Amino acid sequence: MAFKLIYISYEEFRESLWIGDGIHSKSELNRLFLSLSRVYDPEFTVIALRELPNPGEKVENVGLPTIPIELISHSHSLLRSDRYYTPILWRMERSEEQNRIPEGILPPPPSQHLYGHSGNNGGSNNNGSNQYSGNYAVANYDHSSNSSGYNDGDLPDPWQNYEYFYQYGRLDIHGEMLRDQPRTLAYKDAIEKMRDEIKGKVVLDVGTGTGILSFFCAAAGASKVYAVEGSSLADWTEKVVKNSPYSEVIQVIHAQVEDVVLPQKVDFIVSEWMGTFLIFESMLESVLHARNKHLKAGGRMLPSGAQMFVAPMCTEKLYNEKVNFWREVHGVDMSPLIPFAKKCSFEKPIIDKHVDKEVLIAKPLQFKDYDLKSITPTEPYEKTTVPFEFTIEKSCDLHGFVSWFDVTFDGNFGRVVLSCSPDSPSTHWNQQQFLLDEPVAVTEGQVVRGELEYRRNRLYKRHLIVEFSFQVEDRPRDHKVFLMWAAEE
Repeated sequence: MAFKLIYISYEEFRESLWIGDGIHSKSELNRLFLSLSRVYDPEFTVIALRELPNPGEKVENVGLPTIPIELISHSHSLLRSDRYYTPILWRMERSEEQNRIPEGILPPPPSQHLYGHSGNNGGSNNNGSNQYSGNYAVANYDHSSNSSGYNDGDLPDPWQNYEYFYQYGRLDIHGEMLRDQPRTLAYKDAIEKMRDEIKGKVVLDVGTGTGILSFFCAAAGASKVYAVEGSSLADWTEKVVKNSPYSEVIQVIHAQVEDVVLPQKVDFIVSEWMGTFLIFESMLESVLHARNKHLKAGGRMLPSGAQMFVAPMCTEKLYNEKVNFWREVHGVDMSPLIPFAKKCSFEKPIIDKHVDKEVLIAKPLQFKDYDLKSITPTEPYEKTTVPFEFTIEKSCDLHGFVSWFDVTFDGNFGRVVLSCSPDSPSTHWNQQQFLLDEPVAVTEGQVVRGELEYRRNRLYKRHLIVEFSFQVEDRPRDHKVFLMWAAEE
């Protein structure tokens, strides 16, 4: 045989298999899964994982989700600790032709898996032209116009669409967002206050998820709401819509928004597109492409604006927790671990803690103010350098910098602000803490001058690279690069 395919079941294991947080290389994952599978033949490699409902489940069930190892190696959260996984092993041969994986072993590529929407609502025919039937059509869209320095062909999927929509097809992430009261109520408040403006109008909801924003708009009197969702959650959202009083108003479209062709222009575009550091995941770019394609002249964007802020911080408690804890543990000198602890904790921004406003040691700088009616789709992702100058307000150790964002909803009623600032109620975004490996002592009245630079990751277009370079008075200049989240290798 030219190849040999082996399925390993986990009948003898009762604990979950989970790779943990972080970006993992394919070779690292391969060693992990082979060792857990008790396979020590170097001719075998793991090409994918198949998700199992329970340990020992029969793997012959081809309907079970299969995730290529290539995608898992780019993720920090694709695998879950409450799931069971069985590896699909591949025996490598010398001939390149022999190593070709037969069709049906792995899922289809994203261009087949995600693009196109079959059924009564339209789709794409075999020659690539638009087939329009019903209320919308799905077209092919080329992301190559987006700026990055790399072409889409350089990687199997630089947009990581399989992974991205896989994650948003799970319900737990949407539960977290819906439970975020400041987030959800800000949208609801703004839409209710715009009731007179929305009544009788057509709305496009980009990335509808569970459809909550579409329901808010329908309740405000919209005559039609196109609820676009690229993940598999769309099928469930459609059930929710059909079970609601707004089944004739809201139309769920299962497709990426770049691929959708609507029968009419819309009066409003509503979307909750914000990510870590505002622009992580690059959903804003998709929203702005939708604006250029679907929004009427004089139409409205919700939210209408976004602002970004940064400030220096002193966070001794967090630094002690992440670093100084390792100096001595139960009488054992673990200080040799400190360089590793800094790498593990500070290589990327800390995003899972709400920052108390007391840790700020200078007045914040607003360094961006985006008008979502006028910025270009790629503008937020172009290399940006922000000069800053902070006057320190109290003597302490400068542990790093903290960033956050606001979004604003403007209308005839005035303004609603959704703020992620330290002195606002906590949201699921929290703030982004960029911590230095070594704190810098500062005194009240000293000036910290430097630059914040950020840009899109050259390999993975939904990721960012953030750099801080600064100097305190006449001391040596400090510089640090932060990954958000993948490295450019």
